Amino acid sequence: MKKKILLLVITLLSTLTASAYDAQINGIYYDLDEYAKTATVVSGNTKYTGSVTIPATVTLSKVTYSVTEIGYEAFYLCSSLNSITIPNSVTSIGDRAFRGCTELSSVEIPGSVTSIGDDAFYGCSGLTSVTISNGVTEIGYEAFYGCSNLASVIIPNSVTSIGNYAFESCSNLTSITIGSSVTSIGTMAFSGCSGLTSIVVSNENTTYDSRNNCNAIIKTATNTLVAGCKKTIIPNNVTSIGYSAFRDNTDLTSITIPNSVTEIEQYAFLNCSGLTSITIPNSVVLIGGDAFKGTAWYNNQPNGLVYAGLVAYQYKGTMPINTSITIEEGTLSIAGYAFYNCSGLTSVTIPNSVTSIGTCAFYGCSGLTSVTIPNSVTSIEKSAFNTCSGLSSITIPNSVTSIGDYAFNNCSGLISVTIPNSVTSIGNFAFYNCSGLTEVYCYAENVPSTSSSAFLGVTLNDATLYVLDSSKDAYSASAPWSGFGTIESLKANATLGTNGFTTFAYRYPLDLSNAKLPTGVKAYKASSISGTTVYFTEFDQTVPANTGILLEGPASETVGILVAASGTDVASNEFRVNETGETFAAEPGYTYYGLIKNSDPLTFGTFAPASVAMPSNKAYLMVAGGSNSARSMRTVFGSSITGLNETKSALDTTVKNGAYLEKGRIVIYKAGNKFNATGAQIK
Repeated sequence: MKKKILLLVITLLSTLTASAYDAQINGIYYDLDEYAKTATVVSGNTKYTGSVTIPATVTLSKVTYSVTEIGYEAFYLCSSLNSITIPNSVTSIGDRAFRGCTELSSVEIPGSVTSIGDDAFYGCSGLTSVTISNGVTEIGYEAFYGCSNLASVIIPNSVTSIGNYAFESCSNLTSITIGSSVTSIGTMAFSGCSGLTSIVVSNENTTYDSRNNCNAIIKTATNTLVAGCKKTIIPNNVTSIGYSAFRDNTDLTSITIPNSVTEIEQYAFLNCSGLTSITIPNSVVLIGGDAFKGTAWYNNQPNGLVYAGLVAYQYKGTMPINTSITIEEGTLSIAGYAFYNCSGLTSVTIPNSVTSIGTCAFYGCSGLTSVTIPNSVTSIEKSAFNTCSGLSSITIPNSVTSIGDYAFNNCSGLISVTIPNSVTSIGNFAFYNCSGLTEVYCYAENVPSTSSSAFLGVTLNDATLYVLDSSKDAYSASAPWSGFGTIESLKANATLGTNGFTTFAYRYPLDLSNAKLPTGVKAYKASSISGTTVYFTEFDQTVPANTGILLEGPASETVGILVAASGTDVASNEFRVNETGETFAAEPGYTYYGLIKNSDPLTFGTFAPASVAMPSNKAYLMVAGGSNSARSMRTVFGSSITGLNETKSALDTTVKNGAYLEKGRIVIYKAGNKFNATGAQIK
């Protein structure tokens, strides 16, 4: 009888007190610790008087006690309870503690509480406001099931798990924010939340049950949609549609992706069989593998390479043998699994607009023998070229910063690999079982962070590693690089003409200091141009990438110029470089001059850029004014040569008496004989 009377008193009072633990009813003192320690009270000592609907001989005199927990069914089915204040002394709310308290309108759970038990507020249909303080770590099974008037909930960062069915049938719930510590959301945690439009989850590593069949757009704090999405209108602030976000949603028939979205992850719309219409904006730059597999939209596409917006999404159908693919200009990326197991693919041309090659994009393309990766690509994802056994060489452009796990795994035909200085990391098994690999050219000044398994299956002792001369010691001391049988200095090869000259440029910096140049080789810059005369000045320094120079050395020989980590700007250099090696448009008002191959004397003749391609490893001159009519540039080495009574034009073949510049040297003609400046006869 004591417990029944006590619960009735608590039901009728709007507040209770805490800190003592005795009660006097008609002069009889009861120990409330045993029966009421789980009651909800407020802090402080207060005396309450009143009457209750119990025998007239019983009156309430005082209730003062301390409370540490609200136990199992403490207020179960207290349908008249409309307000409750939980003190900071309470550490837990037990299972079914407030179940069926249909008139309870608001609850503030203090930070002292660490767990909210199973069914704790089950069926509290009048509950419109719940404040969960930072400190609660667990929200139990069906904790707020059927709280149909609850409008919004903020779950603090302290919570780590949300139980199964925790908010099921909260039909008026419109938004919920889930803190950064939540790692799991249980089965159907938001099932039947028909009014829910937004669930924001701060922790990117949270796992979701795919049966969260609410109508919400579930997204992370970084605006990524995740599994369980049912709405067909995606908010404009969403930037990513996550892994399996709409997977298996057979009710979905059309969807418009807003311009805010930049990425659609793997399986995002997998098996949405009724989805016939998808609008993909140009803002989408990345699409994961099988993102649209099993949709009516994809099934209705013709065979061949299917594009999704500006992304090369997937090759549909069986690819014929000896197929060459040219990806459309303007394409932003190649999606994951785009050419998966397309063994008939022999070559692919990738435009400069592509920035990413997705996971397993060319996996199993065993017939692929040629691929050029443009400088626009910044990442080569996991298994991008896995099992492309026909590839013999690959040059990774100087825009890529990372090579993913298994990127070139099982490329058994790969002989040579060029790794740029931009690469900072090489993943697990990146070149695993590349059994034919004998040459690796690595331009990274600092040894990249490289997995110990990166070159497993390669006979490194028989392979040669080429690195910057200044970095040889670092690579020799770092595994797995130290396993290479030979480590050599990187060099750029320049072939001199029969006249002993060539213009030259390289995609990496060069060390042109006299101490490092091969014997007999000199480097010059085009220091100035006057009319049709170009003046050359010898210099001794490192130069930046794609810097035009003139080399002089042994005629017809190929010389190796050391590659440098960086270069110093070459002031007042008139040379230009066409980095792509393709034709280009001339600028109005300029005449273009290129070195005439093996010309004697040294000659720069005119050329029209639109019709003649200047090779990427050559330099040219732009001279203001004039026209493209056939004429040549005379050459002068150094700026101190004076006293010549006539200058011999490269187009003038008539021998005259006097002193001339020929091949950049002072030559004296007298009576048909040729002498040098000191008077010695030249044969």
